[in-house]
Amino acid sequence: SINHTRLIGPKIKHSYAGDDKMAEPLLKRICQDSHQLCEDQAKHINPLDIRKAILHDLTEPLVFRGYLSSFGCEDEYVPQWKCMEWGASDWLKIFEEKVLKFRVGTRVKENRVLSAPQWETTCLKANMTFSEFLQWSQGKRTSLTSCNQEVNCNDHWAYFDYYYMKDLEHVDQMKGAVDWSLFGFPDKEIRDSTFWMGTAGANTPCHIDTYGCNLVAQIIE
Repeated sequence: SINHTRLIGPKIKHSYAGDDKMAEPLLKRICQDSHQLCEDQAKHINPLDIRKAILHDLTEPLVFRGYLSSFGCEDEYVPQWKCMEWGASDWLKIFEEKVLKFRVGTRVKENRVLSAPQWETTCLKANMTFSEFLQWSQGKRTSLTSCNQEVNCNDHWAYFDYYYMKDLEHVDQMKGAVDWSLFGFPDKEIRDSTFWMGTAGANTPCHIDTYGCNLVAQIIE
């Protein structure tokens, strides 16, 4: 089944100013269980402070737990982004029958060790539509890679990445689905975002992007 769906925001140039006095309390406020993040606390997180921390203060990844899901104190689900309420069938309507390029890797079974990391450039490649991928991820079909190897979801994971949302035919109808202003970037929206979706186990080896930093929002688990 589908395990991760992420929207990746604009690539942002990061410059560290050496002052982490602001970053530390911000980290403590944000990294809480989403059920404990009450409305008053949420209002205390100024998006401009988040922006400053991202651009100048943070030197390691920062996780915002439940930040897009709910700010209520009574388990009230109040999505901050429209797309937080979408399921696989909603994304199917958006991608329609577009052919998507997937990277395919081998699942590591128990007591098995890979001889080398599964680098992005060495992964198998397969083309599927979104609906075909849904069927494949549920074990209802197999797929052929570019080298004519048959792969299935029991033995392989797959993902497609960095799909530029601006290239979607009906992207204008998705206005408001993404709102990066919550992180201090009000000028960025769906057209500035890319899409990543993968099955359980899909991964890229640990790495550092040298161009600055990414804002990544996981919208389906």
